[in-house]
Amino acid sequence: MTKWKIEEVDIVQLCNDAVSSVRMQTSQVRILYECEVPSTIIHTDTNRLMQVICTMLYNHFCPDKDVRVVYFSIHKKENYIEFSVVNSPLLDPNHASEEVNMQHQINELMLQYFQGEYEIIPDATAGPTIRFTYPMNGK
Repeated sequence: MTKWKIEEVDIVQLCNDAVSSVRMQTSQVRILYECEVPSTIIHTDTNRLMQVICTMLYNHFCPDKDVRVVYFSIHKKENYIEFSVVNSPLLDPNHASEEVNMQHQINELMLQYFQGEYEIIPDATAGPTIRFTYPMNGK
């Protein structure tokens, strides 16, 4: 049984913090970050959403020997915030494992709980992409 700690958080600041956290953890990931959302307060379990975002940008199950460039963007779409992560280490076929599959399932379940969606698009034009949404009014 999961216990949630729901609080208000500025999603833009949370994403900035996630990008900064990953940049401090590793020099093997170069994140190109684009935010087209003004400061927006959502209701969420801040720590868990931060973990979801960070695992898409960098995951210790997926060590890279070369620098990986990850494109991370957030946009407003109707009543949702839409996130896009292109070239996530979670989508690298060289890192396919049970742990990676489990991480996808954890991410998806967390987002579904808050009425968001989680989609893997392996053949996207920009490259393998994870797209997920989060409602602006949250739970």
